[in-house]
Amino acid sequence: MTRSARNWMKDKVLSLLGFAAKSRKLLSGRRSVERGLSEHKVVLLIASKEISRNALERLIHTRDIPVIQAYTAEQISRVIGKTNRHIIGITDPIMAEAMLEFSEQEVSVDENSSI
Repeated sequence: MTRSARNWMKDKVLSLLGFAAKSRKLLSGRRSVERGLSEHKVVLLIASKEISRNALERLIHTRDIPVIQAYTAEQISRVIGKTNRHIIGITDPIMAEAMLEFSEQEVSVDENSSI
């Protein structure tokens, strides 16, 4: 897969994140996400690259929730129209499934591949 195809996949997840923000299908910020997790509303977490592993593990605890950690806080914040957001909780299962599908395609690509 070419570099432009990988960028397209990455942009697709960010586009879906923007749609989720517009349709109010996400929670942003640590407190909101923690509350959403405790109420079993969050089906997918999007964490910034900068968030520590320990902080992420404290959020998840023993829950079986997928996490996408492929973007900077700046990218995430810009897409949802907020500032300094490191953690996003997606509450819509269909939106989460689509994001996971595109992020798996992106992650499964070998970075050294020239195809």
